[in-house]
Amino acid sequence: MTAIALWCADGGQLLQLQPASGIPELTLESQIESNPSILGVQLLIIGRQVVTSHSKRVDLLALDEFARVHVIELKRDEAPRTVVAQILEYGAWTSSLSTRDVYRIFTRYSPTRSLETAFRRAFSRPMPAEVETDPALLIVADAFLRDTSLAVNYLQGQGVAIRAVQLQRYTHRGMVFFAAAQTSPDPGPVEAQLPPHDPVSSEISAFWHTYEHRFVWDFVPATFVHDLYQHWHERRSAGIPRTPPLTQWALTRALRRLGRVTKAWTYIQARPGTMMSAYEPLTELLPEAPAVLHLGPTRGFRRTRKGRS
Repeated sequence: MTAIALWCADGGQLLQLQPASGIPELTLESQIESNPSILGVQLLIIGRQVVTSHSKRVDLLALDEFARVHVIELKRDEAPRTVVAQILEYGAWTSSLSTRDVYRIFTRYSPTRSLETAFRRAFSRPMPAEVETDPALLIVADAFLRDTSLAVNYLQGQGVAIRAVQLQRYTHRGMVFFAAAQTSPDPGPVEAQLPPHDPVSSEISAFWHTYEHRFVWDFVPATFVHDLYQHWHERRSAGIPRTPPLTQWALTRALRRLGRVTKAWTYIQARPGTMMSAYEPLTELLPEAPAVLHLGPTRGFRRTRKGRS
């Protein structure tokens, strides 16, 4: 993972700052604790170095404005792949907590304040009656190995609310600066061929690679693909600020561009016929399964010979 470029105006010159290394993890923890919005979402810290039932320590626990718990794991240098398993373990423990448990954690963290008062001050709204302990997971590190980023991306595609934030520290003339960015894996052989500077390429690749090998149908209507994408996007975005989902037209255009690279699917107009005669398990993910038996000529994606190999 490359460094985040940060520049400083110094008199009449622009100076590129170099990342500073060696910041102690506890120092980073304190700095994020003081203003967790640097992580891209407004949060109320409710616990620090929280001991789990397995005697492990969660760096930071927080609530968002919907009273959903966020688990934050910090790494001072490059985040190894093992951190993904680590935060999933913390997430499993968090999901077993009750609302009363969350109140107890906050009381140990801040004995002189009530959680209701702190929540109202943080979000200008009353505290919900129940806390959502199905957590959002957040890994923060100076850099991420490609394998770590790919694992996070895969889990996002499976609907796990997990993010990786690259947070780098810079110093200049006694001042300390931070730069934060949500990470995505370095491009693989397919993604590297996609148009550069396309903000949706990474997301569309993650969506399509999640499902393309799971389709039973050899022809998938564009309307069904868009419904599946909206379902995936909603689950992936739970508790995480993201851009709105693409329209069907924009999604189809992006997938056609991707298809010209992979050559596993092609966009056509066809009568589905036997290409959709088998049972498609992915229809169970959607509230209303598409009525396919009476479909006439329709546009969609057909699996090619390469896609069957």
